[in-house]
Amino acid sequence: MQYLEKDELARLFAVAAKYDRLHHLALLASLTHGLRASEVIRLRGTDIRDGRITVQRLKNSRKTIQPLRLNTSDPLFDESPLIELAKQCGSERLFKWSRQFMDRFIKRFGQEAGLREDCCHHHVLKHSAAMLVWSKSQSLGQVQNWLGHRSSSSSVAYLAVVDEMKAFNSMSEALG
Repeated sequence: MQYLEKDELARLFAVAAKYDRLHHLALLASLTHGLRASEVIRLRGTDIRDGRITVQRLKNSRKTIQPLRLNTSDPLFDESPLIELAKQCGSERLFKWSRQFMDRFIKRFGQEAGLREDCCHHHVLKHSAAMLVWSKSQSLGQVQNWLGHRSSSSSVAYLAVVDEMKAFNSMSEALG
């Protein structure tokens, strides 16, 4: 599976922020909380309170309550504006779009950001979230908890690229 490195994420988010605050916030919520597009569009203002986001995950995953990233040094990854949006929306949906619409705008933003074509889809953000958690923790349990998976086997699928890279590196080292 494909994922985006931090510099690629920064380019994508810079393009999104340039065009539209809501698009940027939807992508940010998706990345920082490992959400599917369908989970992002189901978010309501009441799901964000006290500096936390509550998500009822789909596909038999668990409900998660996670802290928001507030007042970070990089404004592209600061979720403070989500709190304001949540206050404005109340019990209404934050993003009144379809999953297909989200796929279209991430494709457009990804192309403008110079991303590989196979990374210009929404689900790459969930894979990127898994890889970011893994890269800092090396803990399958932390990846599983952050993504809301009931089973670690679901989380392993998001990390398959790690094994592919390790195998490639091992072969390269063996051959000199």
